[in-house]
Amino acid sequence: MAELFIKARNGEDLRAFAERIARILDLSAIEGRESSNYVGGRYFRAAALAVEVICAAADKGDTNDFEFTVTLGPEAIWVDDESFIESVADLVARKLTIAGDTVMRIENAWSIERARKISYVRKMDADGPSKHEVLTKEG
Repeated sequence: MAELFIKARNGEDLRAFAERIARILDLSAIEGRESSNYVGGRYFRAAALAVEVICAAADKGDTNDFEFTVTLGPEAIWVDDESFIESVADLVARKLTIAGDTVMRIENAWSIERARKISYVRKMDADGPSKHEVLTKEG
């Protein structure tokens, strides 16, 4: 599993956030679900290309500035090595950044020694083909 942390836009609630993410990622259907495992007891789920996408309220830990999460994982299949999900999460983070979102990803979150926070920033002085360039910084 890989998790992205995303700041809310204009006071949007979880439903509005999930619907906006579904549009940006071209997810055909996103459904609301209830579970006590999620902050506020509610989350939204969709899937595409065997990847499950879950939108939920962020658990306020060391990510206080981020209201929402997008969690990515394999859909209904067992995978011994999920490292490919980190690459998918990186692509999704870049796509959301280009769309105007403020995104942070914790790479290797499962390992305290190897975990690192990565922030994504759109390169503002770019034009032409590089207008979709996204820079990353640690910390």
